[in-house]
Amino acid sequence: MSSLEFDIINSADLGALRAGLKDRDPFVRSIAARALGIRGDKDSAEALAELVKTDPEGMVRVRAVESLGLLKMKPEVIELAKKDGTDAVQWVARMAAGQLKSDTDFRELMQKAYAAGMKDLARITFPTLV
Repeated sequence: MSSLEFDIINSADLGALRAGLKDRDPFVRSIAARALGIRGDKDSAEALAELVKTDPEGMVRVRAVESLGLLKMKPEVIELAKKDGTDAVQWVARMAAGQLKSDTDFRELMQKAYAAGMKDLARITFPTLV
């Protein structure tokens, strides 16, 4: 992870992130999708679901389905992603489906980790492993 990613997730304007979902650059779309999920932007769930269903880039679909899991929204789209033609999307969809059923708020854990900064990311996200 780069410091740019931390800056985007911690401080980018939500409107700019939502607009980023429609950018022609797949990197911009994927980082915007990730940031919106970590930031808890439930208003972006429809746009994220559309990316899962239609974006030609696997990494964008990965980040979009990941964010739907973090938001605990759109279970039908997460289920659909389990049948995606890309193994990575299928794997993340299975993980996101598990998050829907879990009492753990993984989005909150990730948001705290990003807010703490790079050096504390592992300690906060995976306290039993560090």
